Amino acid sequence: MKVLFWLNSFLPDVGGIQTLAERLIPQLQDLGHDVRMLTAYTPGAVPDHLMYNDQFELWRVDSLGPVLERSPGGMLRAKQQITRIIADFDPDVIHIHPCGPELGYYLLNQGKSPRPTVLTVHNNYSHLGMDFGETASFGRALKGAERVTAVSDEARRWLLSAAPALAPKTSTVLNGIPPAPVEVQPLPWDPPVLLWVGRVEAQKRLDVLLPAFATVASQHPTVRLRIVGGGSLLEEMRALAVELGIADRVDFTGRIAPDAVPAMFNEATIFTMSSDYEGLPMAALEAGQLGRPMVTTDAGGTAEALIPGETGLVVEPNDPAALAAALLELLNDRERTERFGQAAQRFIGHSFSLSGCAEAYDRLYAEAVAEAHSAETAAAAGAPEAT
Repeated sequence: MKVLFWLNSFLPDVGGIQTLAERLIPQLQDLGHDVRMLTAYTPGAVPDHLMYNDQFELWRVDSLGPVLERSPGGMLRAKQQITRIIADFDPDVIHIHPCGPELGYYLLNQGKSPRPTVLTVHNNYSHLGMDFGETASFGRALKGAERVTAVSDEARRWLLSAAPALAPKTSTVLNGIPPAPVEVQPLPWDPPVLLWVGRVEAQKRLDVLLPAFATVASQHPTVRLRIVGGGSLLEEMRALAVELGIADRVDFTGRIAPDAVPAMFNEATIFTMSSDYEGLPMAALEAGQLGRPMVTTDAGGTAEALIPGETGLVVEPNDPAALAAALLELLNDRERTERFGQAAQRFIGHSFSLSGCAEAYDRLYAEAVAEAHSAETAAAAGAPEAT
């Protein structure tokens, strides 16, 4: 089957969706699919058309820029280019991961040349006030897709609370990760290291973690915090660390190569997240796979990446005192922390298989194509379409 993966950005723009796509496409190809990717321009990413890592064909279209710049000519050129790419590839199914304006191009194409679609929701978007109305892009795309998936049960519950009519075609497909690329190392205690990995953006709430760490650091003279990732708030967070008097205890690495991240996990004692909302963060799965216990806020599907009280601890978002208390609870109990890490490794290995994720999508592609074909046959015969 020919499958078009459609994202609004791809590597080197690092994120959970991008990482999942890079790993999932080769798995789908192993199942016999011809998978190619369509995405927007990413700064520093060239050329526009290439074979990505000798694995799959990738097209980049200047589609987001014209939308943000309100350029009708640019949007028309992007639409024409996208139409040509889809027509030339002629996919059996489109797997779209909507995150913004790309939905407009998708809906324009579907209006003229509809393709069976699987749509994956990667987050609980309630904080954005998503419009599910018949004239809204998100609502139209969800209604038109043959199959809808969410990456966590929490995201699926939110989606169905907002749009109950989607229930018959909506399921959860948990993100999966490949086998660990490095051997798991013991938790370091001299000094203990707290690790945070992600985009330094408002959603991730480093403004909550840094004050929490200030409390932790005041009680542990050697503990360090390592912040891995870049983003628009990086310099602001560096300044906050200085203001809190912990700059000498916090290491900001900026962005690092994806293949360097596993070593960072192995150098950590505890992995922590402080987000307001998440889907099912890949970093949390990778940390657990490498035997790192986790202290996290109860943000979307994050709590599904651990077993509270067995592989990590969960606190309410936007509460530096609660986050500090949970971190101190583990730092003060080495035996329990190491037990949590061992349990995390077992839990992630058992529950978040990349091959299982690919097999789930393989089934959904077949269902989407069969349903679209059934609807076409019914329409041609003048019968009511199946719902």
